[in-house]
Amino acid sequence: MKYLAIFIFLLNTFLLSIAQKTLYYTDENGLFKKATELFENKDYSNAYQMFEKYLNTPLKETLLSTDAQYFKSLCAYYLENKDAEQQLKLFIEKYPENTRTNIALFYLADLYFKKKKYDDVLKTYNKIEIEELSKAQQAEYHFKKGIALLETNDLANASSEFYEIKDTDNPYYQHATYYYAHIAYQQKKYETALENFLKLKKNSTYSSIVPYYIAHIYFIQNKYQEVIDVTNQLIKDSVFYQKLPEIQRMVGESYFNLKQYKPCAEALEKSNQLSALDNQGNYLLAYSYYQNKDYSNAAKYFEKSVGKDDSLAQNAWYHLADCYLQFNQKDKAKNAFYGASKLNYIPSISENALFNFAK
Repeated sequence: MKYLAIFIFLLNTFLLSIAQKTLYYTDENGLFKKATELFENKDYSNAYQMFEKYLNTPLKETLLSTDAQYFKSLCAYYLENKDAEQQLKLFIEKYPENTRTNIALFYLADLYFKKKKYDDVLKTYNKIEIEELSKAQQAEYHFKKGIALLETNDLANASSEFYEIKDTDNPYYQHATYYYAHIAYQQKKYETALENFLKLKKNSTYSSIVPYYIAHIYFIQNKYQEVIDVTNQLIKDSVFYQKLPEIQRMVGESYFNLKQYKPCAEALEKSNQLSALDNQGNYLLAYSYYQNKDYSNAAKYFEKSVGKDDSLAQNAWYHLADCYLQFNQKDKAKNAFYGASKLNYIPSISENALFNFAK
């Protein structure tokens, strides 16, 4: 009986020990489970504390501890903790082969992006296996990598990243379309730029920006009526006040090329009031007045367009002479004909001006 009692005591002690260990592990796993539930409910502050508590327990499963470290670093990311970058890097360095490391790199790149550390963004993105990301994450990857490339002046590769997502259903496609178009515009690929800017005409974010680029491309393409149609709205929009001198200049030159000299003069006058016209602008304004038989204003602006010795100045001197003749100011006309005759950029004008000077 004595030995039986001792055996029963030892057995009970052993079973109690096993029960305590099982309870301990169960409590540990429950701690991890509770932390993950808090994380899933976006209670990152409490989840962070509970994952940290779990990681500080003396006994824990290796797999769960790896996951706990991962989720703790994500909590730091979402909470924008100062050590978020350090924690993500620690996880990546400690578990390079872990299946979660690819996502950890994705979040680390986003931290760098928020801090505008674009070189670090690109280095981190280049380590990511993009095929392992979700579709939403892939779209974010292409967009933010495109921005980072744009910020580091790698326009060609930035354009390629924006191209990947500009015509697909994702939260970034409109922004990607704008940047893709803008890069094409900078690279003077005007048809490509125009095609994509036109897609954004009704977009609430870009509808107040893209019409200027559309008008300028039409102007470059010599589509002068289209320029006028687009700029009619721009002139009324206060958003474009800073660019108004340039817009009015485009309008004026478009009317000039359409031989509509009255609206041309009106637009160029408005441009001149906002910012002084250069020699060419003064010449176009003068010629428009000349065609409208307003010789007084024509003479005024022809006089302002003869600053350089070039074909523009030769034309200006020649027409200025005719303006003076309209007022019977023959001495001034003679001098203007002489100014046109001594410039040899347009032989026919030189010859005709010399004849009139002699006459």
